[in-house]
Amino acid sequence: MNRLIFRKHKATKIFRRVLSFVVLLSVALAFPAQAEAATVREMRIHAIWHGNGNGNANFNGEAVLVESRGHYLLMDTAMPQATRRHVIPYMHSIADGMPGRRLIIDVYISHFHEDHYGGLNEILNDDRILVNRVHLPDIEDVRWVVDGSGRRVPHERQLWREERARNWVTNAFNRDERDPENARNAFAAEPINPLKVGSRIRFGDARLDVIGPVGSHLQNYRALLAESRRLGLAITHELRDNEVYTNNYSLVSMITCGTIKYLTAGDIEGRSYRISNAMKREEDHLIDKHGRKLRADILKLSRHGAHPSNTAAFLRRVNPSYTFLANNVTNHANIRSTWDRATDRSVCYMIGSEQRTLIFSIRNNNISLFRGSQTSANRLRGLVRLRGFPSDTKISAYFIRNNSRESFTGFRRVPDVGMAYFSRAGAMLRGGFRRIDGNWYHFANNGRRTSGGFRTIDNHRYHFANNGKISTGVRRIDGNIYWFSNRGRMQRNRSIGEYEFGADGVLQNPPRIGRVREDSLRRRGTRNITVRWEPVSGVNGYEIQYADNPEFKGRTSVIARGGNTNRSSFSVPRGAAAAHIRIRSYVTIGSSRVYSGFTRV
Repeated sequence: MNRLIFRKHKATKIFRRVLSFVVLLSVALAFPAQAEAATVREMRIHAIWHGNGNGNANFNGEAVLVESRGHYLLMDTAMPQATRRHVIPYMHSIADGMPGRRLIIDVYISHFHEDHYGGLNEILNDDRILVNRVHLPDIEDVRWVVDGSGRRVPHERQLWREERARNWVTNAFNRDERDPENARNAFAAEPINPLKVGSRIRFGDARLDVIGPVGSHLQNYRALLAESRRLGLAITHELRDNEVYTNNYSLVSMITCGTIKYLTAGDIEGRSYRISNAMKREEDHLIDKHGRKLRADILKLSRHGAHPSNTAAFLRRVNPSYTFLANNVTNHANIRSTWDRATDRSVCYMIGSEQRTLIFSIRNNNISLFRGSQTSANRLRGLVRLRGFPSDTKISAYFIRNNSRESFTGFRRVPDVGMAYFSRAGAMLRGGFRRIDGNWYHFANNGRRTSGGFRTIDNHRYHFANNGKISTGVRRIDGNIYWFSNRGRMQRNRSIGEYEFGADGVLQNPPRIGRVREDSLRRRGTRNITVRWEPVSGVNGYEIQYADNPEFKGRTSVIARGGNTNRSSFSVPRGAAAAHIRIRSYVTIGSSRVYSGFTRV
């Protein structure tokens, strides 16, 4: 009886499980679109090209449009002329696909410099763009400065800029009659939204969190004044216009969509390059405050790439996969150094050099890149070449695959180029010397690795092995002995002790390096091995090599120092073998060894 009840209970349990599975499967099949929509997260970042103007300040600034699920946030506006000619027409192209051919946006101002907020009035007055809300910085300390005597005084220029921006927004909303159907959301009743650390904005699948500024720059300016007086430096420009001060009070925001993070930080700077110990700047404070939480997949390079922003320490902490720069200075040394640092760590897109908008399309934690417009033909994938500076031959090349950058690093053969090297960020090294894994290499302007024989570069003579390594130290090449510096430059008309190198770099008085006599070699043991030989006069030591194959691939070397040495003992690790052994003698010239030929045991 008990057995019968147990079987009945077990059958009921199995039936319930099967029924639950059938119900769940039916729901999934009945509502596939809804199930997919619930899991899809998407966002697009439009880094808008707004003209170069050949260095014309009227085209300076930044304008980045972030979009998610039909919600748009314009982050900074660029200068008025750039906004009229480029930013607004770009947004009109998006509005063409909207109901009524109008675009509803929020505007975010990172800080009150005209190249970031100057185009706000142009946007507010445009008939096809409806501004729902304007997010402005609301940071009390930014309204105060330190004067020449170190006193805390009102920042009149900053207060004037802030008041002007607020008046623009207020006046535009008061006279706006373009929205009879209340297309704006409930925020329209409060058009200005003050932002500070801890503020949060949600739009579509995205979330914006304000994480900076976190520094106390009033105190730092007192330190700056004291240090500058001690060093006798003039800082009147910084105190008059407070440019550095305002830059370091830019809003710093992290935008998140799924697991993808985008960090934008206005014009913040790193530690001063002129007065290195006088004050920390916002990048340093962010590192101290947030540490690893600064990690982001996409980074807008700060302060248009100018020094001292985007320091190596800040880039290392953010560790982005992609960076972009709205540069308008065609060949500025400060921007060049930032570009060099960024390309070492990321795929770096120079909007001003490319003269085309960059679009990041984020969908379900995958990132796709588009140049100009989001069409299949404009998608960046495969081997992609990106410009550094219009007048520069250093063009970066990256390998981008599918929805994210492939781990395409190290030496790779590239069609129409040859053997090239890709950094850890996926950037192909081009035009110059690079040190890789302790060895020096040279790459042509197209990225091709230089290899095989002697080459003259910039009036210096180098020797390249077949694998591209540049010879260093004292080397025997084609029967002659040469001396190369630590970076591979051939040394001519130089001497090391008694050894002299001529105008052609060849050692004029080479030493005689005798070989170990084969009939004097003796070997004993298979695991713990002892090799004996008859010493060679005039040498400084010996090298013993062993391997499990006659070609000595994967060989192990043992050095026996001293010309009078006549034996060497060593143990072969488990799993290795010493079926083949050979020995050669050497003479030391400087810090390098010059070897004789091998003698096999």
